[in-house]
Amino acid sequence: MFDLGGWQNGWFWFGLVWFGLVWFGLVWFGWSGFLRGDSFRQNNQKP
Repeated sequence: MFDLGGWQNGWFWFGLVWFGLVWFGLVWFGWSGFLRGDSFRQNNQKP
């Protein structure tokens, strides 16, 4: 377990925040890219 105020707790929060930022970035860019690709395909489906 992590002791409050110890270096282990600091590294734990550092890793948690880093993991959260990376996960948020991947989801954000992935979702925005998916939306752009979807709209791009719809625009190309002109009769």
